[in-house]
Amino acid sequence: MKLCVPCKKELGIPEIEDFFEAVKKEAAYQRERWGTEHDGGKSGGDWLWLLGALASKALHNPGGNKQKKLHRIITVAAAACNWWAAVKGRTPSKMRPGMDPEKVKV
Repeated sequence: MKLCVPCKKELGIPEIEDFFEAVKKEAAYQRERWGTEHDGGKSGGDWLWLLGALASKALHNPGGNKQKKLHRIITVAAAACNWWAAVKGRTPSKMRPGMDPEKVKV
């Protein structure tokens, strides 16, 4: 799905006040940001690793910024949302968060 420039800009502004809206917005942002044309998707282990890495960032929260911590918690939930959607077949199979499209072998 290609988004218009204003839509991409809106996705790039983190939401932290309304948890469920923030998760939906962040999940959409993750799909837009990390989608690739060259990969078949993540395994369950890949998703687990991603959730652990994101949760670790929220736990340790360098700098102690409360807003950043809240956003990091939301990124964990959004990644779980995208994992759920991938298992349900509701996201493009090309999504592979964390993979640099330039480094993916076809």
